[in-house]
Amino acid sequence: MLEAITALVKENFSASDNVQLASIACSTGAELYSQLYVIRSAYSEPSITAVGADVSEGVVNVAKEAVYSLEQSSSTGVGKFPSGEFEMAHIPDEHRSAMFEGTDQTKLRIRNWIRAGTSWLTADATDPALIDKIGLRDVVLANNFLGPMDDELAESCLRNVSRLVRPGGFLIVDGIDLDVRMTVMKQLGYEPVLSRYEEIYWADPTKQNWPWERWAHEPIDLKVPDWQFRYSAIFRKPLEDQE
Repeated sequence: MLEAITALVKENFSASDNVQLASIACSTGAELYSQLYVIRSAYSEPSITAVGADVSEGVVNVAKEAVYSLEQSSSTGVGKFPSGEFEMAHIPDEHRSAMFEGTDQTKLRIRNWIRAGTSWLTADATDPALIDKIGLRDVVLANNFLGPMDDELAESCLRNVSRLVRPGGFLIVDGIDLDVRMTVMKQLGYEPVLSRYEEIYWADPTKQNWPWERWAHEPIDLKVPDWQFRYSAIFRKPLEDQE
């Protein structure tokens, strides 16, 4: 997913652009910081401005500080894994030294060149005023928070978040019931981006508990109607808004 989004930036924005990113339900910032690291490592231009938003002030404060503890529990807003790893345990060892600097033996801080141009705010993804707080963005990440919602709320929230995407921009949404995502994206006229879709679809092992979780990934079936909408996690907003 990180590499696919980076490729979208490289292919669709020029050196003169200031690409606007947003991470909705950003938690403690792992996803947004990881994405910024991959983009900025691969591509020095264009410039990037990013915002992360979450309903929890506690996790927003952790993201803003960008210091991750190896010891504190997840109840404090900093994840701890059974192995003792910190929140970004999925990051390969070879990237950690590039992303982090140590503050002491138990804490790591995101490096300044990754954090540059990034802000954080407390906001509810279901709030109709969300667009007034964040504005239009070229790339919006909306992953792994819509799945536990009931279908009606998830659909309403996804429609609200989709308003943040600038015409011609990209919405990345995963960890959601496939029927809800397909219905909303079709109705809003979004175009599924199929580059590497299958690789992205199976990349996250936490979404392979189908059929026991509603937001898990079913086996891909290219015979189902509108399979492109069903199995893509990346969508492009039409140049003319159809809302």
